[in-house]
Amino acid sequence: MPQTTITGEEYRFTRLRTTLLLDDLTFGRDAPTPGDRMPVFDLPAIAVLTVAVVGAML
Repeated sequence: MPQTTITGEEYRFTRLRTTLLLDDLTFGRDAPTPGDRMPVFDLPAIAVLTVAVVGAML
């Protein structure tokens, strides 16, 4: 994979502020809450993946 270098001109924010971080860490009033049902959706798979847990402590 080729590496890319990000320069200051390509950065997303002119100035990163605490309020922006807090906004990103909080959910809006219309966000799902614990106990809400998941909406029906289709999540297509592009590969078969097998996960093995070895030496797990129970």
